[in-house]
Amino acid sequence: GLQGPGRPVENTGVDAVSELRLLLQSGTSLIAIDSAEEQRVLTMMRAASGSTPVWTWSAASGLCRDGNPAIYGTTDPDQMLSNLLAMTGPWTAVLCDPAPVLADAASLRSLKELGQRGHPGQTLALIGHGLDIPAELDGLAHSWRLGPPSATELTTLVERVSNRLGQRNIPVDLSDTDRTRLARARAGLTLLGAERPVRQVAWRGGRRGAACGRPGVPGLQTRGVSAPRISETSDTFGR
Repeated sequence: GLQGPGRPVENTGVDAVSELRLLLQSGTSLIAIDSAEEQRVLTMMRAASGSTPVWTWSAASGLCRDGNPAIYGTTDPDQMLSNLLAMTGPWTAVLCDPAPVLADAASLRSLKELGQRGHPGQTLALIGHGLDIPAELDGLAHSWRLGPPSATELTTLVERVSNRLGQRNIPVDLSDTDRTRLARARAGLTLLGAERPVRQVAWRGGRRGAACGRPGVPGLQTRGVSAPRISETSDTFGR
């Protein structure tokens, strides 16, 4: 269940989206999310927000609404927070790696004011690994932690990797059972941590024309996977 300020609640998969949606709909002004999986959290935050506009901020990119360029000058934390304080209507804003905001006294005060005013439909989320929330936000920031990926997320990852290989003309001969077993073998890893071994197993299966878990394709029986040569992986999976 949900929990207020204090010890974070750990959530996984679809349940995480439901929990975030409930936090947003209940009028929570500040959410602190301790996670290294920034993109995964952003995906879930967008799903939970529904039709509410989602804004993201980083010290490198500034403040931008999804699908739009960043607002000029908003790499500066004070300017970014001034823009948020001036916004009317519902919005969800996500600050990625907010250490520069939390370290600045004026920015921290603006953040506190955002949390205190509690406008319905307006939520500010802080995302960072090892996020340390200052005492000034005690009682305002609701701590929330994302748990390991669900079976559905891992299965989707296997499908996505297989599709990428197929687009590079590398057939992946994995049966439905193989894909399920491959996903289950990565249970407990972060989604980012699971992607590389999934790529390696699927890649080897495609290169050798064998189904995952059959002779010559490592990784299904054990969690460890010997990496292919760097030149091969970079050519195949360059992003």
